[in-house]
Amino acid sequence: MNILVRIFVAILDFFVIKNKKKIAFPCINDNEWRGNCAFLHKYIDYNLKKDYTVYVLCGKKSMLLIDSDTKENAVYIYSFRGIWHLLTSGIVIYHHGPLAGLIPLTSFRRLNYHINHGIHFKKVELALDPHSEELKN
Repeated sequence: MNILVRIFVAILDFFVIKNKKKIAFPCINDNEWRGNCAFLHKYIDYNLKKDYTVYVLCGKKSMLLIDSDTKENAVYIYSFRGIWHLLTSGIVIYHHGPLAGLIPLTSFRRLNYHINHGIHFKKVELALDPHSEELKN
């Protein structure tokens, strides 16, 4: 996606109406999905599915398009549909910051969450599970 298209999409973002019940996870690099994004997505999908619509916006050759947990909501981010879901989402959850996907989103009418690394939810869950042998050191 060239820079002029990115600038156009960023400007268009100010004028598109946001759906507060729509969540987007832009994830271009599959490695970003293994951390907090994946577990937050699972939590929302299992516990809040009736309240929110969730989309995983990923690269064209991403494993997220065929993964059983994400394939029904995964969309190629640089398609018209992917950009539309990104622009209309009232909540966008980033792993590595608001330039994920190289599309700057600055609308004040959207909640932008940058969860980054920190303590991974999976590791906390495994550490609290007395039957888990995976994280016992």
